[in-house]
Amino acid sequence: MNTVNTSITRETLPMYIGVHDAVRMGITRNSFYTLTHRDNDFVVEIGGRVYLDRDGLLAWLDRGGDKKNNRKDKE
Repeated sequence: MNTVNTSITRETLPMYIGVHDAVRMGITRNSFYTLTHRDNDFVVEIGGRVYLDRDGLLAWLDRGGDKKNNRKDKE
């Protein structure tokens, strides 16, 4: 049985959130990987693994989580 850790705060989150941390936060694996395949500024690859940058993810969520509000400018 998966349980969601309700005591997670900004201060207790790791700087880079991996899939296992995301699941503990209540984000499904599918949602995690969907976020990593979008054009999001907060997706980070380290050593072949994919992470979500904590501060970037939280800022994106504060803006409402709308993908188009987070796209990089392509000039």
